[in-house]
Amino acid sequence: VLVGEGRGLFNHRDLEDRLPDPPFPLFVVDLTLRHIHTPEELSRLRLQIAVALGVVREYLWDRHLAVTGADEKTRAWLSEAFGANRVLITNARPNNFLWDLGAEDVIILRPDAPMELSREEVLNAQVFLIGGIVDRIPRKGVSRVLDNLVPWGKPRKIVLRGSVVGVPERINRIVELLLKARLVYGGDLEKAIISTMTKRDVLRRAYYEVSRRAYWDGRRRVVRREVFEELREWLPLDYETFLEAARRAGVEVVEG
Repeated sequence: VLVGEGRGLFNHRDLEDRLPDPPFPLFVVDLTLRHIHTPEELSRLRLQIAVALGVVREYLWDRHLAVTGADEKTRAWLSEAFGANRVLITNARPNNFLWDLGAEDVIILRPDAPMELSREEVLNAQVFLIGGIVDRIPRKGVSRVLDNLVPWGKPRKIVLRGSVVGVPERINRIVELLLKARLVYGGDLEKAIISTMTKRDVLRRAYYEVSRRAYWDGRRRVVRREVFEELREWLPLDYETFLEAARRAGVEVVEG
């Protein structure tokens, strides 16, 4: 790496010394509940964490991602997915890890939190703590475990226009939208969410909106075509996806 106008070089260790310590904002994935997963869920979880590292590298660097609750077997399992990396991987529980870092402003992300994540929190939080849970079959109550482990953390949910429906759920997508909101969109979560949604997310949200707006016309449940025009003003929605959402909801699209 060339420094200034000269030809002085500095190595990786010199570069590390110039980077923020602690590496805030820090994205922490906690694997304390890894034992409840099936082999298939664990495979999906590992993939999501590995992809999350790639996302972090687009904006920051490896040490802005940490994994807690990882025993030796899990560390080896992650290293296979990460390759050469500088991710913070520890067997410590998140409370001990974050306390040692001096992290005071911690956001615990879970979709059933009582309060929404705010613009100010997106821009200023030191840590975003994400539970390493991949549920093929949802497990009631597990999302609140982190509240007990990190009692000073603030539970928050990420919402799009008042609902969590359609907000990306995969760990890598959550990290991506938070990085975009903080570093690209000035705290605007809606822009970040919409830019991160997959086609499946858009379909889920369209289904939700169609179901809410459908009504009984005396013979059948219908939704007006103008709902599509309204939704596409803020949702990356095409008409074919809108029709598919209506079909799945058992709703017929009508003119006028």
